[in-house]
Amino acid sequence: MDGLSVTRGAHSFRMGGNFERYWYQQISCSRGCNGRYQFSNLAQFLQAQPQLFEVQLPGAENPDRHMAQMMFGSYFQDNWSVRPSLTLNLGIRHEFVTVPTEENGLIAAMKSPLDGGMYLSKQAQKLYPTFPTLGTVDQFYTNATLKSFSPRFGFAFAPGDKKTSVRGGFGIFYEHPMLYNLRTNIQEMPPFAQIGSILAADAAAARIQLTFPRAIENPALANLLTGGGLTARVVEYRQKPAYIYRWSLTLQREVAPGWAMIAGYTGSRALHLWQQSEPNVNRWVGWPNSVPTEQKVFPSRTSPQFVGRINPVFSEIRYQAPNANSYHNDLALGFQRRLSQGFFMQVAYTLSKTVDDGSGVTSTGDNFVQGQRGDYTWDMKLKRGLASFDIRHSFTTNFGYELPVFKTVNGWKGNIAKGWQLNGILTTSSGYPFSIQENRTAQVNALGNRDNLRPSLIPGGNRNPIRKGDPDAYVDATQFVLAPVGMFGNLGRNTLISPGLFTFDGSLFKNFPLAENHKLQFRAEFFNLFNRPNFGAPVGPNVPDNTLLVNSDGSANANFGQISYTRTSARQIQLALRYTF
Repeated sequence: MDGLSVTRGAHSFRMGGNFERYWYQQISCSRGCNGRYQFSNLAQFLQAQPQLFEVQLPGAENPDRHMAQMMFGSYFQDNWSVRPSLTLNLGIRHEFVTVPTEENGLIAAMKSPLDGGMYLSKQAQKLYPTFPTLGTVDQFYTNATLKSFSPRFGFAFAPGDKKTSVRGGFGIFYEHPMLYNLRTNIQEMPPFAQIGSILAADAAAARIQLTFPRAIENPALANLLTGGGLTARVVEYRQKPAYIYRWSLTLQREVAPGWAMIAGYTGSRALHLWQQSEPNVNRWVGWPNSVPTEQKVFPSRTSPQFVGRINPVFSEIRYQAPNANSYHNDLALGFQRRLSQGFFMQVAYTLSKTVDDGSGVTSTGDNFVQGQRGDYTWDMKLKRGLASFDIRHSFTTNFGYELPVFKTVNGWKGNIAKGWQLNGILTTSSGYPFSIQENRTAQVNALGNRDNLRPSLIPGGNRNPIRKGDPDAYVDATQFVLAPVGMFGNLGRNTLISPGLFTFDGSLFKNFPLAENHKLQFRAEFFNLFNRPNFGAPVGPNVPDNTLLVNSDGSANANFGQISYTRTSARQIQLALRYTF
């Protein structure tokens, strides 16, 4: 990046540009490369009755990609001192990226999940002449970043005695599609890497039984996987720019020498955010006509109305599209004491709320306790809820204090008595949201997919029926009821809140001056000093999913609502010596 700064009178101009070239070497093997079975429960595993089988099909084992992408950016900003008490920041930024290219022409696209096949580049069509191809493309998706102009406005106003200041700003920010948005798709983008996926119910409908552990050895199953059992991971071809409006206003007041109070508000509104969903569900009654979400009915496989998946060429389609939005508002209050007489302190409280249609790009790659993908592509309003990172209340304070005792003591006794410092950090916050889910085999078979299905709330029920202080039964199951098979439940996304967080970390330092610019420091540090257990949620990484209301066969989940882990460790103490020179 190169930049230029010019000052003319009350104006300070800054301008510049940058160019970056990225090269992505994506070498990976996604699920199914060696065969993957999914069982609904332990009993079905012991009886060798899988619910789902996935495997990479022979002859389509090319998940490697070598891609290049470029980014261009430029900016201009004017910091204008209108008056000694008022400064304006006026600027604009333009930044765009190219659509990644693949050095071997291994490019494919799906212009709509309703299409019966893929669109391939000419090079790819020569390599895979028998694959169902609908047309030709020369890129993964259209480029929606070329008009990404980002205006910026800010001001700082400090009238009179300068003890009061007001700051504010507004800007538009863009998030361009790059490797993070593509990596999960190119792992299983047909026809280069073809994964076959089939539910046991689909196999049974074709009078084929899934056998464990050698299902792929059945020629009839191999033909079934190729003819309608292929999975696909694709990017929305007709892209839209993902951008966010952001604004803020902050008031700061010096209330006494060294003491200041701060109050601020921040808001944002994001549009066309990337999220992943599964559009290839079974056709509902009246498809493709739009019906109210509460009335959408997916017929059972034995019903004369059952037709099968929307796109019969594929089974599961993981579709990443810029069709999610988010809203954020927060109020922040703060109190500061600058270092004086050996003491400093900061206090901060935030009240916030974030609502979105999905908090991550992939199902499990965003480190939330629950996956972000879902079966609500055609009913996006069912995905709207509290963001998975929403924390309603947050309070933190930290302090440091040089102990004044024995300051008048000199000699070797003074070296021992002086130089002690006490520090602490207190953190408290609300819990984070999570959803109650269900995974009945009958419901999965009716809809055709299994991601993030939810039950219903009883009439007049509590959407957040938690039992504080009871990690063994944190959620009251009586507030929920199973939705009829073939219908979405009416319980919203992320309606429950996990336990909050309370932790105090403290430390005690002792400084020994040795010589000029040489100092030895003894440190005693205490993490979670009060040894408080901070429980997680009934679901999380590498723990049982106790948010499932029932088992796969519809029987009650005996461990429903149970929390099996803590968010913080037990009390930890560490001692150290630090030499500074």
